[in-house]
Amino acid sequence: SMCKNLLKNNQWEILINDLNPEKEKTLEIHGAKITRSMEEIFKKSDLVITCLPGGSFVKELYFTKQNMIQNIKKGQFIIDMSTSQPDLMVELEKEATARKAYFADAPIARTRQAAVDGTLAIMVGSEKIVFQKILPVLEYMGQDIMFCGKAGSGQLTKCECVTATTGTGTYTGPNALYNCENDPTTCCSGRTAPDRWKCTSKCNCVIGGPFDLYATLHDCQVAINNNC
Repeated sequence: SMCKNLLKNNQWEILINDLNPEKEKTLEIHGAKITRSMEEIFKKSDLVITCLPGGSFVKELYFTKQNMIQNIKKGQFIIDMSTSQPDLMVELEKEATARKAYFADAPIARTRQAAVDGTLAIMVGSEKIVFQKILPVLEYMGQDIMFCGKAGSGQLTKCECVTATTGTGTYTGPNALYNCENDPTTCCSGRTAPDRWKCTSKCNCVIGGPFDLYATLHDCQVAINNNC
């Protein structure tokens, strides 16, 4: 659905690669071009968007199994819209910068219908100038698009928003995270279907006012790595 919204701009050539051939064929009907591999996408594109089920998949794509980090080129924009570990996003930004490319983490929230309608909430962590450059692209997929700060901040903000909707703590704005360890089995299950978040282990995010991004990356990681 997100890709279909991007295809509304007929000035863009959209290259796709998905493990599901049926999804590829559907997008091809709408104007996308199917590629043989992710490597082809990275080599041919000015901007690459990845959206995967979790941090382990992101790590496999960029660093281990497929090692796409080696195919990032100078001047290229990389946007990862997966829900993943903040410190992995920081590492991706570091590697992209070393290759004179630009990176943003931009996890998404809301329902599948919001993805269809192009009204997702998108939380972006990047340099401000990168955010400004990619905003016109994100606006095809989202309605509420928030600049959250440096790389990793998008993931931290999503983590915060999830825990703030559970009723286990008091939401105090973008400079606080929440500790759900009092009830780790239900701390992230407060939303109703189909827009539901589930956690099976502690959402042990730091609480206590303003935080330093890099000091809280590992503390917050447990709350979103394959849990929230």
